[in-house]
Amino acid sequence: KDKLDKAKEGIKTNDFTIFIVLLMIFSVFIGMGFGRGMKAKRNLKKDKITYTHELVFEDNKKQNIKMLGKNSLYVFYQTEAKASVSISPIDGNIRTINKLNVKK
Repeated sequence: KDKLDKAKEGIKTNDFTIFIVLLMIFSVFIGMGFGRGMKAKRNLKKDKITYTHELVFEDNKKQNIKMLGKNSLYVFYQTEAKASVSISPIDGNIRTINKLNVKK
């Protein structure tokens, strides 16, 4: 019976250790995401953006943008004209996305 009790204590200790490690990993990802968001917000307010891409729309209108993100349906970006985030659908709206040669 003593061995069984020691084994149960060992399992409880291991579960707690695993929980703490997972909590730390989760906290790192949340903190990094929060920090990136705060930095992006600060740069948007100061208009301290380097434009990295050029969007060419279906009507051949070109626009220099700072691409913030993209998925299979939408492009998230900031334009030179606006200090806010714009979202455009890719399908039927954007012809090409060109990467500009920007030196850091």
